[in-house]
Amino acid sequence: CAVGRRNPDQDQIEVVGVSKQPCRGIKGGVVINIDETALSITRVVESVEEQCKETIRDLIVGIRGSHTQTFNHHGAINIARTDKEITNEDVAQVIESTKAVPISTDREIIHVIPQDFVLDRQQGVPNPVGMEGSLLEVEVHIVTAGTSHLNNVWRAINNAGFGIREPIYGLLAVGDIVVTQEEKDLGCLLVDLGGSTTGLAIYTDGGVKFTKEIPIGAD
Repeated sequence: CAVGRRNPDQDQIEVVGVSKQPCRGIKGGVVINIDETALSITRVVESVEEQCKETIRDLIVGIRGSHTQTFNHHGAINIARTDKEITNEDVAQVIESTKAVPISTDREIIHVIPQDFVLDRQQGVPNPVGMEGSLLEVEVHIVTAGTSHLNNVWRAINNAGFGIREPIYGLLAVGDIVVTQEEKDLGCLLVDLGGSTTGLAIYTDGGVKFTKEIPIGAD
């Protein structure tokens, strides 16, 4: 568990507390015992609360494990307005359109990450806002997780007395910290060998193109 405080002067997050506790209730990123997991969550958060002298109510939860599955998808919308200028709302709409993809009922989408925008068949547009066009397309990387596995995590957190602000795919969070933008542009492979899982992420052309969780790792 890590606690950060936003520094408005430097536009940065200052880490004010870090703690770790053993957990026998999770294996390979999946909850196998809710009571044990809730107990470990209580202990680790209480420990970090003592460090930062704050009361923690809601958690941003890192999700890992082989139950996560990812794939790339495509979305498109027509710009019917007379001015044809792309707005932030258009970008949000075309990204939202990619969620209309058939997935099994036991899975749910936790992230839709834009990889590249295409404007009137012109690829490689990093940010189309303010440009003019009639057809806006987007390539995205979609992260899904097993609904039952997520619900077991939420239940353990609620039993520990905390709320959930949002889930974050932990591998992408690691990539945001350790992979530079230059490395993402040139192309690289991130291997995160961690607690009972190994995460693989391939970056190229400035964004993530492939992610995979293998249920083999080390502490």
